[in-house]
Amino acid sequence: MKIFNAPFNYYRLVYKGKLTHDLLIPLCMAMPAGFLILGIPGEAQILGENGLFDKFTQFLPILGGFYIAALTVILTQDHKALKSKIIGSNAPKLPSDGESLTRARFLAILFGYLSFASFFLFLLIISVETLAPGFSKILPAGVQYISKISVVLIVLFLLSQIFVATMIGLYYMSDRLYRSDQQASFRKKIPPA
Repeated sequence: MKIFNAPFNYYRLVYKGKLTHDLLIPLCMAMPAGFLILGIPGEAQILGENGLFDKFTQFLPILGGFYIAALTVILTQDHKALKSKIIGSNAPKLPSDGESLTRARFLAILFGYLSFASFFLFLLIISVETLAPGFSKILPAGVQYISKISVVLIVLFLLSQIFVATMIGLYYMSDRLYRSDQQASFRKKIPPA
C-alpha cells in the first residue's frame, strides 16, 4: 500500500509557511475566482464544450506530463547540488524520516505530488462532467445549486494549490538549488548596463 501513499508525502513535509502555501494562499485565490465566475450576471458555462471545466481538462494532462518530465530530470541528474542536504533554519523535513532531506528528495516529493494532483484533478473534472447530467435529473434545484458552488470552489482550490506548489518548485529549481548558502537574495540596485 506504500505505493498509494507516496504522492501524499508532500503533505507530511514540515517547514515554516507550509500551511500558508498549502491552504491560505490557494483559498485566497480560489474564493474570489469562484465567486467571480459564479457571480457573473447570466449563466457562466461550467460544464460542456467550451465550459470552464473543458478548458481545465485541456491543459491538466500537459501539466501532468511537465511534472513527470521534471521528476525524471531530477532523479536522473547526477549533480552534487541535488545530492546535498537542504540546510538552514527553514529546511523542509519529513518527521518520520528523522534525517534532513536532500534537495533531490524534496523536489521528487514535490513534483511527485504535483503529478498526482494534476491527474487527480483531471479525473475529478471528467467525473463531474460525466455524472452531472444524470444527477441534475434527480436532485432538487437547491441541492444542484449548492453542489455546483461546492464543486467549482473545490476544483479552483485544488488548481490554486497546484499553481502555488508549482511556483515553489520553479523558484527552488531556478533560484535556490544552486546557491551554495541556500538563501535567496536579490540585489537592491540593478547594476548599470
